[in-house]
Amino acid sequence: MRYAKLAASALLAMSSFLALNANAEILLSDPVSKTYQQTTNSPCIFGGPSCSNPSGFDYTSLPLSGTTQDYIRSSTYTVQQIIDLVGRTFLIGIDINTTDQPATEKLVYFKTSINGALNTANSYTPAQPYQFLGLDNGNGYADATLGLFDLTGIASTATIMFDLSMLNATDGVETFFLIRADGGGPGNNVPEPGTIAILGLGLLGMGFAAKRRRGK
Repeated sequence: MRYAKLAASALLAMSSFLALNANAEILLSDPVSKTYQQTTNSPCIFGGPSCSNPSGFDYTSLPLSGTTQDYIRSSTYTVQQIIDLVGRTFLIGIDINTTDQPATEKLVYFKTSINGALNTANSYTPAQPYQFLGLDNGNGYADATLGLFDLTGIASTATIMFDLSMLNATDGVETFFLIRADGGGPGNNVPEPGTIAILGLGLLGMGFAAKRRRGK
């Protein structure tokens, strides 16, 4: 009976995990649990002179300071450009330039457009502007992330643009940069749903094998 309950619990946990992933939405994580650095492999979409981008992948400059950065649009990319750099699933790292805790900076929205049309599945629009914590990880490192962005099923030839709106960006240039879904650097990767399922079935098999040994 105990093993039957264990099996039911494991299957329920796996079902919940898959359901959460099937109904994924863009979430903001602040602070971040891993270290993400802006590099040529994690290029800027928005930023300033400190951005390190590969040749041919432009970024949109943000003002050095100002109380409002309303509706700033990124360069126009192709989906294939994004895929070549970070794959079809990725995060957006946000490096907040601040000395305040909490930060004065607030994110009004971060939207994605595909072929000129808003793509709500890959957009972040909170009910009210999000005020960053301002737990500084250092210049060039993400203090917060947005994700998980997913371009699965979208033609590689489609165009993609990002729109940004911020308030109270008074301490200098913020940076928004692409990050591979696996982090593209230090830290442990998040297991894929299939891996979780296999692991769960393996645990169930071990439990039943133990039960049979005890019954002999």
